Amino acid sequence: MDKKSYILEKLVEEYIKVPEPVSSKQLQKSLDLSLSSATIRYYFQKLSQNGAITQPHISSGRVPTVQTLKDFWKKRLEDTDMSSDENILKKLEHISQKEHIFCEVTEYKRLFLNGVHNYDNRFLICDFENEDFILPYNKNLERFFSNQIGQEGLKLSQICNDIGLINISKSLKRFLTRNFSHFMLKEVIEIANEDMEWANRFLPSLLDGTFMYNTKKGLKFYNSILTFKFSVNQKNSCSEVLLVGRVYRNYLKLINQLKGE
Repeated sequence: MDKKSYILEKLVEEYIKVPEPVSSKQLQKSLDLSLSSATIRYYFQKLSQNGAITQPHISSGRVPTVQTLKDFWKKRLEDTDMSSDENILKKLEHISQKEHIFCEVTEYKRLFLNGVHNYDNRFLICDFENEDFILPYNKNLERFFSNQIGQEGLKLSQICNDIGLINISKSLKRFLTRNFSHFMLKEVIEIANEDMEWANRFLPSLLDGTFMYNTKKGLKFYNSILTFKFSVNQKNSCSEVLLVGRVYRNYLKLINQLKGE
């Protein structure tokens, strides 16, 4: 990584800790390299010319642009699925409040498909460890689910989604749902007040859980708003976690704390 890219990355890291302009002296303290304030200001100028950072006129510090923050998160928020033996709901409630990030959690029962039964050519009964998921009978569905015996339920839901059985995938997720929670509602309410278009498009589905059901895992942006969905595997359950907030929030800190780092 060249010095300009390194300084930009460190500036973003400092900015997401406290979203206020970062001065050359402040940044100098966080660098692993020995660089003078004058050298850092030289690179600030270059980065400003490239459109990567800006300088609010009331401050001598610099702030990353929205596009710079998006590029930073595209590199950092990848392959975040994790395992945990702790109560992640309590942990997420505490961290999301502290970091001002809206957090939604859907906890799924960890059940495996044990058998598939045809009831009088009227219903297809899928036995998930003595809990029945019932569908209208269809010969092709019977063949498909019979080939999936032994598969974990949430994984099977994803397979259904991937092959175009979208409604069955959603129904199976609802069947497996144990708990639905969200924390730090204040963040999305503030976003909604600032952006009515975003509010009309996303807020109702966020609050009733359909956004969580319908969106794929990974990172997405809507203007300066970030959404990130990932999974947390536990012994008897699996949870899907959705983070929503402004691009300058410290998502990295939230995820690292969730991992126990």
